[in-house]
Amino acid sequence: YVQTAPADTTGTGVGISVNGSNWSVHDNSISDAFVCLDSAYQNGDSNIQIYKNTFNNMNWGLHIGNNAPTSLSNVYIHDNHLMNMDNWDSASDQYHHDGIFVVQNNTSASITNVQIYNNLADGRMSECYNIPNHVADTCATAWLFYNTGMNGIYVYNNVLIGDGSSFPLEGGYSGDQNFYFYNNYIDGGGHGCLNYSNVSGWVFKNNVMNDCGSNPYQDFHNITSITADYNAYLNYNSGEPHSINTSDLKISSLGVPQSDSPLINAGIN
Repeated sequence: YVQTAPADTTGTGVGISVNGSNWSVHDNSISDAFVCLDSAYQNGDSNIQIYKNTFNNMNWGLHIGNNAPTSLSNVYIHDNHLMNMDNWDSASDQYHHDGIFVVQNNTSASITNVQIYNNLADGRMSECYNIPNHVADTCATAWLFYNTGMNGIYVYNNVLIGDGSSFPLEGGYSGDQNFYFYNNYIDGGGHGCLNYSNVSGWVFKNNVMNDCGSNPYQDFHNITSITADYNAYLNYNSGEPHSINTSDLKISSLGVPQSDSPLINAGIN
């Protein structure tokens, strides 16, 4: 089913639906689905691998979620390409697009050791601003969104490129803890890059923050135990002792440093 924008139906189309432990989904191309890969995980599910897939023209590329007080652990999401969610825009804002969406709608849940790495997210997030009488600012949430019951989320080596309509990264809920971000290239397209709240334990190192508006951290609320350094920012002075603030990162459109880029040899191992 090919959705058009503004969206003309509700929640039509799941590419693959799977749950349990010790499964992998890889090397697929899935497009034009409400959710390309959906997993309503069960209590104790573990050892999940999702890699080398292409998700396109979706509301959610990958959704892992449940509503019960369940536990989930050891989830590895890597080397996927996520793109184009705007065909699920709706005037009533009934959808909230996400590339990778890991969620537990129960504060008694436990989600541990989720690793999201080597993924590329680009393309159109939302064009809700073009829909007459649209009720909200945007129909997209983020390329990566996760919250509730989180303890140990690792986000590293990703290239996340926003189109200026929403956040590349968002999440957090009361009780969430231990979020780690390393070696990511994050481009907000002129919009904010990070939107997080109610997280205890935040480590942010070796990340490049490009075109994230006037303050990449303006959408932080109740974030405690922050460790941040060795990051690079376009036109923002973080005050971090080893980080870079520059008016020209000298990078390609995918964040690759040019030969004279200040990013070269500026990080930490």
